[in-house]
Amino acid sequence: MKLGQAFTVSMGALLGGAAGFYLLEDYKIKAKEQRLAMLLEKKLEYEQQEKTL
Repeated sequence: MKLGQAFTVSMGALLGGAAGFYLLEDYKIKAKEQRLAMLLEKKLEYEQQEKTL
């Protein structure tokens, strides 16, 4: 009985850790995408300003 409980707790911790890791990585990827989009927008604005000068 104790072995089954230990196994269940271990699997729960493993799955919880995997889910947390996935969510963190997903957040980091989305943050990078937002940053890149912002930088691209600034680059395009800069290029427009260069053309008008």
